[in-house]
Amino acid sequence: IAETYRRIVRSKGWAADRVERLSFSFDLPRIGSGSDLTAIRQVVRERQIDVIVIDPAYLCMGDGADAGNLFAMGAELTGLGDLCRYTGITVILAHHTRKAGFNNQYAVPELEDIAWRGFQEWCRSWVLVNRREPYSAEQPGEHRLWIVAGGSAGHSQQWALDVSEGSIDDDGGRRWEVDVIPSSAARGRAASDAEERKAEAARRRAESQIQDDCAQIVEYLRRHPEGETKTAIRDAVGISNARASRAISAMVDGGTVQSCGVAKGNHKTPRDGFKLSKVSHQDHRDNTTRTEESHW
Repeated sequence: IAETYRRIVRSKGWAADRVERLSFSFDLPRIGSGSDLTAIRQVVRERQIDVIVIDPAYLCMGDGADAGNLFAMGAELTGLGDLCRYTGITVILAHHTRKAGFNNQYAVPELEDIAWRGFQEWCRSWVLVNRREPYSAEQPGEHRLWIVAGGSAGHSQQWALDVSEGSIDDDGGRRWEVDVIPSSAARGRAASDAEERKAEAARRRAESQIQDDCAQIVEYLRRHPEGETKTAIRDAVGISNARASRAISAMVDGGTVQSCGVAKGNHKTPRDGFKLSKVSHQDHRDNTTRTEESHW
């Protein structure tokens, strides 16, 4: 927490030890405890505190708190509401949302997504956060988020939020860079990214298919060293004419297969065909020799 604080302060051009009237406490209160709330009220008066952030809410609940019971949770939260009312401070209570279904886990968050009974009814203003896309370990410290602000006063707005923290391996260490983007622009970018991912997946499937087709054609041509026509190769391997053409063209370009004439029946003129190149035969013999040596 201290390291994150220093990065945020540094990003704003402030000195960490010059920020006034800011303090941290790692002793969390029980928000349903009268004695704990009285202690908070005393600290508020002594230090002239305007805002208190309590994080996380679930660690501040009593041992007998029933998250599914609206009346029980109301009793827990009542004291915190009174604290705001009598002291005039703002309390920011960090709480979690329910886990969304697989198809909705990166959607814009709504008030109904807040977990546990009573919290939706109790809070009068809110800032909701959810990821727009999965966190990638290949891009450490990059967070793509939705952020929604609203409240009973009638205000509401949503944005896309990008936070770049970087990695401890980066030059200069981790950082804190925030970019706020209009939600419409983020949706457009997300749609574009989705199309790119879809196109990339299709390309990989096509490459995998060509590789499989090439492997089957090579095995077939090894059994027919004099070569065969494309039609015979296609029918033997069991692929379409288009797939056979793509695979053979790729192997000709790569030097695995070469064009040749194929004698068929009583035809005096050889048919156009293909056979393995000399390089492919040599590779096959080398692989066979290595396999035999390994076996012995």
